[in-house]
Amino acid sequence: PQRSSVRARMSAQVAATVSTHVARPGDSLWSIAAAHRGNVGLERYVDDLIRLNGGTVIVVGQAVVLP
Repeated sequence: PQRSSVRARMSAQVAATVSTHVARPGDSLWSIAAAHRGNVGLERYVDDLIRLNGGTVIVVGQAVVLP
């Protein structure tokens, strides 16, 4: 019982810190990376987007998880 409440609190904390970008028509992982990467290399950021989002395909309306 106590273990599940700890997991629930941890999940809530993780969810509160995740940043996303809602995909719009014309977006690609490359364009999202260019807009959000800051000082991280573009290719590295795209690789992280692919890893976090389960592949290279995104669809309009998708909440793309940002590194």
